[in-house]
Amino acid sequence: RFRLEHQILAGLSHPNIASRIDGGVSKDGLPYLVMEYIKGKSILKYCNANQLSIQERIPLFGQVCKAVEYAH
Repeated sequence: RFRLEHQILAGLSHPNIASRIDGGVSKDGLPYLVMEYIKGKSILKYCNANQLSIQERIPLFGQVCKAVEYAH
């Protein structure tokens, strides 16, 4: 299953999804993924820090939904 997810992730290209950089299996047999580092706050911390109203949060949630839809 990990191998399949690794292959799927390698083919994704979306502005709201962190890119896969590398992946494989360690010498100990443990699977790993190396993902793009996204600097910043979680969406919840961002919304709270900027005191966004529900109406202001909806477009952000829409972006998350579009990324999830693309990935699936």
